[in-house]
Amino acid sequence: MAVEQELQSALADQDRFEALALLDLNRDRLLFLGTAEGADPELKPALEAFLLRLVTDTDNHDQFKQTEEVVFYDIAGRQLVCHYFEQGGRRGILVAVVAPQKTYKQIVKRLVKTLKPLL
Repeated sequence: MAVEQELQSALADQDRFEALALLDLNRDRLLFLGTAEGADPELKPALEAFLLRLVTDTDNHDQFKQTEEVVFYDIAGRQLVCHYFEQGGRRGILVAVVAPQKTYKQIVKRLVKTLKPLL
């Protein structure tokens, strides 16, 4: 699957991301969830719980259309970036857990551009 390859490559090639996930909002489906090598083992279950809330809270999905990106911070200083995008009526959210003190905007935008036609 091309989506999985793109996201696995971003996790392996960059020291910026501790985890990446891709949600298909049209089908309320998790298309990808991966953590970087050496990531905290508790990160994945915590991210899964967050993603479940994100998918099931459909009332807030329309708010993403107005902002495109929402950023949360955890106690360790990591950024949890939720980047909303649409392609041909399909709606998706790329979720990136960014390591403390790392930049992400260009890489996330490049990933979204690559993933849009694959969704």
